[in-house]
Amino acid sequence: MKITLSNLLRQGHADKVIVYAMEHALYTVAIEHAQARFYLMENDAQTFQRRSLNAVKQALDSLAIGELVLKHESAYDEMIGQAVRDGSNALEITLGKNIAPFTFSTSSPL
Repeated sequence: MKITLSNLLRQGHADKVIVYAMEHALYTVAIEHAQARFYLMENDAQTFQRRSLNAVKQALDSLAIGELVLKHESAYDEMIGQAVRDGSNALEITLGKNIAPFTFSTSSPL
């Protein structure tokens, strides 16, 4: 099933938001609510996509979220000719609602 961003924001809350890490810094979103999964759409025809986790957070900032996770499924096994697995090789990481950009410090902690 699908839900548009405007309808989701009007609803105001979601039990679980799953941010899928695709390729080349591309993120899509699925919403789990009331025991159903909805794929987030910009409108009826265009999938919701953002180029950073912060952009996803900004789009969903006014939404009350029960659980927020980042999920990535690797194509590595397939790329190197490994046999098909029985289970998933997905990595799922729980995120806080306040996703901050990564920062790198050049100063020494000493």
